[in-house]
Amino acid sequence: MEDQMYSKADIHVHTKYSDAPNEWYLKQIRAAESYVEPMHVYQTAKQRGMQFVTISDHDRIDGALELAHLKDTFISAEATVTFPEDGCKIHCLVTGITELQWAEIDKRRDDIYEFQKYLNQENIIHSVAHPLFTVNGQMTVGHFEKLLLLFNRFEAINGARDSRAGEIVSAVMGNITENQLLQMQRRHGIEPSGEKPWKKVFTGGSDDHGGVFIGTAYTATPEAENVNQYLDYLRQGRHLCGGAHGGSLRLSHSLVAIARKYVQKNMLSNSDPTGVVLDEILEILMEQDSDESYFSSASTNLSPVQPKIENQEEQSPLGSNWWTGIERGTMDRANEMFNECLSQFIESIIGSVASGRLLNVMGAMSGLLPVTMSALPYLAGVATNYKDEQLCQKVAREFSASQDLERRSQKKLWLTDTFSDVNGVSMSISRLAEIADVQGKDLTVMTCLPEKPQAKFSLKNVQPLQHFEMPFYNQAKLSVPPILEVLNYIEDQRISELIISTPGPLGLVGLLAGKLLDIPVRAIYHTDFPAYVESITDSEPYAEATRKYMQWFYSKAHTVLVPSDFYRESLIADGLQAAKIKFLPRGVDSVMFHPRKKETAYWKKYGLKKSFTFLYAGRISREKNVEHLIESFLGMTLDEESLVESNLALCGDGPLLSELRNKYAQHKTICFTGCLESEDLAVAYASSDVFVFPSTTDTFGNVVLEAQACGLPAIVTHMGGPAEIVMHNGSGLIVDISHEQALSTAMEQLYADDIMRGDMRHRAILNAEQRSWDSILDLLWNCADKQLQPPKPRTENASPVRVAVGRENRIAKHLISKD
Repeated sequence: MEDQMYSKADIHVHTKYSDAPNEWYLKQIRAAESYVEPMHVYQTAKQRGMQFVTISDHDRIDGALELAHLKDTFISAEATVTFPEDGCKIHCLVTGITELQWAEIDKRRDDIYEFQKYLNQENIIHSVAHPLFTVNGQMTVGHFEKLLLLFNRFEAINGARDSRAGEIVSAVMGNITENQLLQMQRRHGIEPSGEKPWKKVFTGGSDDHGGVFIGTAYTATPEAENVNQYLDYLRQGRHLCGGAHGGSLRLSHSLVAIARKYVQKNMLSNSDPTGVVLDEILEILMEQDSDESYFSSASTNLSPVQPKIENQEEQSPLGSNWWTGIERGTMDRANEMFNECLSQFIESIIGSVASGRLLNVMGAMSGLLPVTMSALPYLAGVATNYKDEQLCQKVAREFSASQDLERRSQKKLWLTDTFSDVNGVSMSISRLAEIADVQGKDLTVMTCLPEKPQAKFSLKNVQPLQHFEMPFYNQAKLSVPPILEVLNYIEDQRISELIISTPGPLGLVGLLAGKLLDIPVRAIYHTDFPAYVESITDSEPYAEATRKYMQWFYSKAHTVLVPSDFYRESLIADGLQAAKIKFLPRGVDSVMFHPRKKETAYWKKYGLKKSFTFLYAGRISREKNVEHLIESFLGMTLDEESLVESNLALCGDGPLLSELRNKYAQHKTICFTGCLESEDLAVAYASSDVFVFPSTTDTFGNVVLEAQACGLPAIVTHMGGPAEIVMHNGSGLIVDISHEQALSTAMEQLYADDIMRGDMRHRAILNAEQRSWDSILDLLWNCADKQLQPPKPRTENASPVRVAVGRENRIAKHLISKD
């Protein structure tokens, strides 16, 4: 601003006369939109350094009239105005009006064109409030263009709402051209308003409803000696917006303040016992609030700014703004209360279920009241702040000046309930995250574990509220994440996309965040949990319940990434929309896993003396069919007529390791290595002859691809992802292990045929070389922009193999088994 001195007024602020709430949270408890007294607004605004004061209640001027006798005040209102052609509503601030003018304005609120015409005729100061806020859910890009034609003053800083909409508005309106307006005029048949309608000016206001954040945003003019001069400057367009945007934390604090006033006024006065509990909860959430904290920086010397808003901190020479402590304090107390109550509730439920006292579960439900009340204000604040995200994106995309604002950022967050476990999920996440870090991609992995894992990439770990064993599978643990903390992190970091690897508690919070913040969610189908559950529990009802949960979970994601065509067909058969399923295979590090790492005497250190070794790598658990492999191996090698002399090495850890190691200890041709790190595992692959992987539940099978990279022909089952890695009779064999002898027959065939094995070795290496992790990351990073297709069916060797099942038959068999 050309003048060194300036005068300020918060021209968007509410009192108890704004009594019809829009927020769902307030509607549920039937609270008014504000309980603030007009005189509190006046006193607070003056203490905050506002030279002039007004009140802009929704469709009323009662509050402003209560202050009208004071010389440094003026009358305003926030009018709800309607597009008569379709009923779309917007809010428009009318500033510095008289009672008679308001009466005329009020008559015209049902027709935005008559409303605008009257304001221009009377030279009434007006500004479209929060232009990208959908008052009744009908706002479109077309309506936004009509606003650009009808009005020339817009609110660019709103002290209650996130800065995103203001940034887009400022970018669009600060760069609008005469030619663009002419094109809009042709589209909508509306003549642009004013002599230079492409010259837009901007206002700011706190939009305060709780009486706490008055003056955090304002409209500044050159120094004015009185109200009339200040209003004259506004009419001339000689003003700038100043202060700072709000956000979910500020809005949630205001909702808490409003809710407490409601409880005190309507519940405590009637001796309602529920009101006593609610008041105590709300009092805890606001316990730091005091006049001292509100007015510790009474002068609020924030400089007015041009509408190009990039960083709120840059707008304040004071550095740390006083309102930050209030907002963060309420959030921290809500998070602490929510976590404590939720943790106690979960402990009570687990205890009741474990002891068989199921009736106690109902009693534990009473603990949900503080859980719900502590979380609701923030959840409602988030939902309100981001309900118009789709409109923001569409507007940003429509105008060249704002296209780089279509996405919140380039940041992506990858949430996983499992990470420290040695499995394909953890390995895939680690490898891709490391490559992303090297390539400079903004990717963070989020875990929820008692101890933060070590990683070579950006990793955010949140402390679990509870950490307990999974039902029926005590080797795996579930962690309950701090829900509000995770949501707040995602919002603070302006994450633009969520990637979810697991449908566990952290994955559920990811779905919630995607819904509330309107962020795209890409869910990866890593694990066939229904098959796991059925294998572990031998219960079809449990497996069916798991299948229904998985179907629900993945149906909520924008995109579902599957590693194989088999599971694509399976998910479609379960009712998932085919259009949202895209193909994301896994990769392999062909430098780490390479035939040159072979050590001829490697297996001798494990006591194996035969020169030929069959290898299994993976989890030693029931669902992997490890014992079936061992029995097939023994049936083949102990047969007196068999000529097979070989070892069987099993690499990995798992719930059956100790049991199987003891059971087969007397067999000197079998060894269990336990878990091997990458380098040792690569040597184990390269030093073996054939890889055998009998699992029917793996969605992909990273170990199969690693073995192929080391030159091992692979024997896999016809069920799941591994059958789409291996080319039957090309880089290995595909068998149906429901046939008792199928696995041993295939193993014996590859043992006996050196030529076939050598040819498969060559094909296996070529197969793996086509699957680099870099290409997989490219697919993952750009899956929103690319139409990823499932893998094309491979051309299989025509030679008939008795134990093989073709692709079509495999899918049909799977689908039939579902019926």
